[in-house]
Amino acid sequence: MDNPVKKVMELGIVVGLANHTVLRHADGTLRPIEDSAAPIRDDQGKLIGVVLVFRDASHERESQEILRKTEKLAAAARLAATFAHEINNPLEAVVNLIYIVKGTEGIPAAAIEPLDFAEHELERISHIARQTLGFYRESKVPGLVDLPTVVDNVIKLYSNKLKSKEITVQRDFHESPPIHGLAGELTQAVSNLISNAADAVALGGTIRVSLSAVEDSESSWAKLTVEDDGPGVAADQRTRIFEPFFTTKTDVGTGLGLWVTREIVQRHRGSIDVHSKPDPGAHGAVFTILFPSAPED
Repeated sequence: MDNPVKKVMELGIVVGLANHTVLRHADGTLRPIEDSAAPIRDDQGKLIGVVLVFRDASHERESQEILRKTEKLAAAARLAATFAHEINNPLEAVVNLIYIVKGTEGIPAAAIEPLDFAEHELERISHIARQTLGFYRESKVPGLVDLPTVVDNVIKLYSNKLKSKEITVQRDFHESPPIHGLAGELTQAVSNLISNAADAVALGGTIRVSLSAVEDSESSWAKLTVEDDGPGVAADQRTRIFEPFFTTKTDVGTGLGLWVTREIVQRHRGSIDVHSKPDPGAHGAVFTILFPSAPED
């Protein structure tokens, strides 16, 4: 390839240089730049030098990346809406069939509980479809939500998955204040964390779920912690793990679960973060969510 600076000197024109040029900042980080070159001539028109102009293009590159992600999210939203529409009819048919079976005379009592679980699971699938992977906001009126009940329901719903991998679930529930929000969305957020933890741990692994109350000088919070003994999250991935379409899974996952979880948490005026276990020699990821507790009145 021709040297751009040499071309400037030969032709006397302003040209752009490499499109992917980076410069090292004083703090050690690499900054993308946009650069150009222009000739310098004396009064007789003789070329005496070249001016190189470098401009920090970090903001433009970030804007371009956000635009690309927005386009991908829009495409995912359209796909999710189509998916929700297409599965709605068969879902309703299965729910109606379960209703008919439960009302059948002479049905064994032992069959009622599994049918109830199946009905509950179908309702959750229907909710996920309506929610269209987080792009649809639940329309029900918010109310008081008991987090221990939500967590216990999620653990029960994932009992088969947990049992198949021989995963031990440790419950460390302390007094936890109720929070104000949408039970369906909160269930979805907790489900994403439990499911991710179950995928991360090896056969015979352990998941620990903790609930407690946290207070400061101005307010009180409900604290939910989900930790596992899987491989953990690398330091360079923690800043991106809540981005849409980013995933550390090689065979499963869409990269939307944790993004949806963060969206739900933030809509409930909460916060979520992730870190590795602090104990020496320990491994695994720790996700911590803080929800503002509901006012006592």
